[in-house]
Amino acid sequence: MNSAIDDNPSAVLDISGFSRRLPKAAIRWQLAQLPVGHYLTLILTAGLTRDDLQTALQHCDARIVAEQLDKGRLHLFITRRRPPLQLLELDMRGRRCPTPIIEARRQLRQMGIGEQLRMRTDCTGIANEVDTWTTQNPHVALLNKWRQCDEQVFLLGRS
Repeated sequence: MNSAIDDNPSAVLDISGFSRRLPKAAIRWQLAQLPVGHYLTLILTAGLTRDDLQTALQHCDARIVAEQLDKGRLHLFITRRRPPLQLLELDMRGRRCPTPIIEARRQLRQMGIGEQLRMRTDCTGIANEVDTWTTQNPHVALLNKWRQCDEQVFLLGRS
C-alpha cells in the first residue's frame, strides 16, 4: 500500500458500528464533498457485504484504490474519478402544493443524468407526493429527505 495514503487522508468516515445496513447517503455525501485526486478513508466492519458499497461508489463515480484490515475493521481508501456533478437549489418555501412538485419536475427535465436537485419547501403534505412521484417515475430518484425546523428538504436525482 502507498504510505502517502496512510499518512494523509483527505477525509475519514468511520462506520464500523453499522452491522446490518450501510449508510449509503452518508458515504455519497462524503464523496460528493471530496475533491478529485483526494481520497476518503472509509472504516467499516469486515463482515459487511460489498454490494451496498459498490452501489454507493458507482453513483458517485468513485473507486476503491487500496484496502487494509486492522483489528477486525476494514479500511478502504476511496477516490473520485471525475469532478462532482452540479447540485441545483430549488427554494419553494411559501409555495403551496402541488407547485413544488411541478417546479421540481420542470427543473429535473432540464438537468443531466446524475445531477442533483435540492428542494426546500414548507408545504406540509409534500412528503407523500414526492414519494409517490419518485416511485412512479423511473428517471427520478429520491436520494435523501430530511426536516430542518419547519421545512422539508428533498435531494432528488436524475437517472
